Amino acid sequence: MNDCTTMDCGNFTDQYICNQCVSDLQAWIDKAHKYAPELDVTIAKLDVLRHAGSTGGGGGKAGSAAPINLDAVQLQQNLYSVDRDAKVYALDQFAAGIAWTIQDWVTKAELLISGPEEERVDHAANKAKVIEAAPPMPTRQLVKWLRTEVKISVKPKDIRNWAMRGKLRAVEREPLPTYWPHEIIELHTGRIKA
Repeated sequence: MNDCTTMDCGNFTDQYICNQCVSDLQAWIDKAHKYAPELDVTIAKLDVLRHAGSTGGGGGKAGSAAPINLDAVQLQQNLYSVDRDAKVYALDQFAAGIAWTIQDWVTKAELLISGPEEERVDHAANKAKVIEAAPPMPTRQLVKWLRTEVKISVKPKDIRNWAMRGKLRAVEREPLPTYWPHEIIELHTGRIKA
């Protein structure tokens, strides 16, 4: 009995990778077989929309077809090269490295096929944090605070214009008008139409 060669595994095995790692590898192999044909759409760039006026055609008409995605071609060939069962790979002295490589290819294929996950922003929670952290402020102080704390640039003139158009209401008018920072952020980012 030897230690499994997969990094940080530590299980004992009579092969190069343990039964649990063989099972995990087989799951990655199954995904490789599933994703290889699905990459055809990405290779042909059928998942990319082309608009009129793009290179190729004349007179504002859509151009010629986009060239193939060479990265996707190579990745597809890599996935098609996964032609053995996990139990066969487990007998190879480089089984742990092979498993890591297959996992890497499958992960890249998933990203090409599905695209990156969209970052979810909890606007309500962010607004609550801003309200809690930043009380109403006069324009000059607010502009400086937005620049340093939120990394957005708003001019005093923008704040005055929003107030004049009724998009923004002063919390207090005396001695200087004060405004909620979260309302300025919402106006600046377009969540409230200015």
